[in-house]
Amino acid sequence: MGRIPAVFYGPEVEHRTIWVEERGLTEQIREHGPHGLFHVQIGDGEPQLVMLKEVQQDPLVSGRILHVDLYRVKVDQPVDTVVPLEFEGDPEGVKQGGVLQIQTTEIEVRALPKDLPERIKVPVAHLGIGDHLFVRDLTLPPGLELLTEPDELVLTVLDVRKEGDGSETAEPVETTQE
Repeated sequence: MGRIPAVFYGPEVEHRTIWVEERGLTEQIREHGPHGLFHVQIGDGEPQLVMLKEVQQDPLVSGRILHVDLYRVKVDQPVDTVVPLEFEGDPEGVKQGGVLQIQTTEIEVRALPKDLPERIKVPVAHLGIGDHLFVRDLTLPPGLELLTEPDELVLTVLDVRKEGDGSETAEPVETTQE
């Protein structure tokens, strides 16, 4: 493991190119998630609170990080970021033969750094065939402002019907928006 080129920028700091130790960066991502907050120390300066705004990875074989953008965060100013959704449970509709179709795995939010969760847990065990979940249905932790369109579909449980030739086709069940 070596060093990764990075761009460091944000409020009240000079935009500059730096190098980040790959091992330390991958440990931070593993511990705090791809959008989590952590500190970096540049040279002899004071540690800076940053968040990853962009991560470029080798798309072919290794998946190794090639470049990152580190955005300096001020603790008293809200930041815009994406937070992953973590689905909990097995939908009742899947147990009945349906198929869970996930449309999005993250939402965009704004919050003070101290209020940013690593993930938002989404219980799905209660969902039956034909049920759907929109962004507006999510329970957000206090301090989070939703930036994603509330009417965006998060997931649905589709009905699966057997065709005459033995193949299976997933068909959406007609639903009405609430």
